[in-house]
Amino acid sequence: MPTSLTHAKRADRELFEETLRVVRRLELRSADYRTRVERLDAGVTFDSKSETFLIDQVGQPRYEIGLQDISSAGQLLDWILQLHGKPWIRDSQIRAFLAAVNDVCGEYKGSSAQGVFCPSGAAKEVDWSQKFEET
Repeated sequence: MPTSLTHAKRADRELFEETLRVVRRLELRSADYRTRVERLDAGVTFDSKSETFLIDQVGQPRYEIGLQDISSAGQLLDWILQLHGKPWIRDSQIRAFLAAVNDVCGEYKGSSAQGVFCPSGAAKEVDWSQKFEET
C-alpha cells in the first residue's frame, strides 16, 4: 500500500511540475506577443532575410540597421545613441529597437541581449553567423 501511495504522490508531483512548465511557457509567449505588438505599433521590425532592423520614419524611407553592424556592446550603444539623436525618433521606437535586439539575441543565440553582448559585465564580440553558440 505505501508503494502505490508513493507512486501516486510522485505522479501527482510530476503532473504538477509539468503543468507549471506549460503555464510558464504560455506566460512567456504572451509577454513575447505583447512585446512584438508594441514593436509593430512603434514601427520597428526585424527582416530576417536581410538581417536588418527597420525603423519607420514619417515621410521618409525606413531607417535600416544591419545586424552585422551590431557585433559588440560598444556598437550597440553607438546605435542607441545615434537613434536618440535623430529628430524624428520617438522614445517608444528606441524601446522597441532594444526589444527587437533582445528578441534577435534570443532567436540567434539563445540568450538575452545582456547575455550575448556583456555577460557578467564582460564585453564580448558577437559572430552572428554562428547561431546558438556558447554565450
